[in-house]
Amino acid sequence: MKSLRTKLVLTFTVIVISLIAGMSLLTISMVKKALVKDAYENIEHIAKEEAKYASEMTQAELRYIETLAQSPVLKSDEYTLEDKTAYFTEEAKRAGYLAFYFADLNGNSTELKEGNTTLSIGDRSYYSSALAGNLAVSDVIVSKLTGDVIVIYAAPVYVDGRIAGVFYGTKDGSSLSEICHEFNYKKTGFEYLINNAGTAVGDRDKELVKNQVNYVELGKTDPEFAPLAELLQDIALKRQVGSGSYSYQGVSQMVAFAPVDGTEWIVAVGVYESEILEEISDILTTIVVVSLVVTFIGMLVIFFISGTISRPIKKIT
Repeated sequence: MKSLRTKLVLTFTVIVISLIAGMSLLTISMVKKALVKDAYENIEHIAKEEAKYASEMTQAELRYIETLAQSPVLKSDEYTLEDKTAYFTEEAKRAGYLAFYFADLNGNSTELKEGNTTLSIGDRSYYSSALAGNLAVSDVIVSKLTGDVIVIYAAPVYVDGRIAGVFYGTKDGSSLSEICHEFNYKKTGFEYLINNAGTAVGDRDKELVKNQVNYVELGKTDPEFAPLAELLQDIALKRQVGSGSYSYQGVSQMVAFAPVDGTEWIVAVGVYESEILEEISDILTTIVVVSLVVTFIGMLVIFFISGTISRPIKKIT
């Protein structure tokens, strides 16, 4: 009768282990799908909030420039160019701008800073937009004066109800990167900004911005960037809110995109997929421990129950 008890214990153990293994695989699969789905929903929501934040920051800068554009110091003939230069030089230092400028109706711009350098900006889109009566922010562009990357905020200047020129201020092109630097999400979360062409305009690595790195163009020559370039073209560059994943240097990354209203910029928020799936390891460990405990208890129970079955059979035999 020992063989019958042994067979019962072994059969029960195999059944229990098979059931637990099947349930474990199903549970892990369901948990993985749920974690990934929740992660994409979270980063899409965060991307939209970051885009809203960037838009509000931009609008705040534009309102500030609009206020300065109506300053009596700028518009009144009572103030000489030297007076205007002194005033706006100090204001630029106070507000964190590189310099302020005034451009006339012909696109001739004068820097309101010592030296009063002049240049032509008639071909710049922000100038055309402001001259049409709009508040305008440029893309991250290369300065005609210094060759550095800058961002420009512009507003029309009204005199007696008519546009008399354009007032604008320049900021360091890496200023958008501060938004990315301040971003914090989990351990591996990251953020960057691109424009409608796929060029970096904000990143923790400011060199990418200074070098005007274009991810779409990189994807054409570097296979490492090809998955990202494809994802950008499918979602981001269409200025849609959406998400997807790509692999870079062997690391799978989940990323979501959202356009920044009133600008040519797009926010990207991402996180490493491995961090999102870390919880599965904890769940798997729990399942294994519970399975071993349940199997052991089951073996003890079937061991004693098998005795009540085998004893009558033995007596009959």
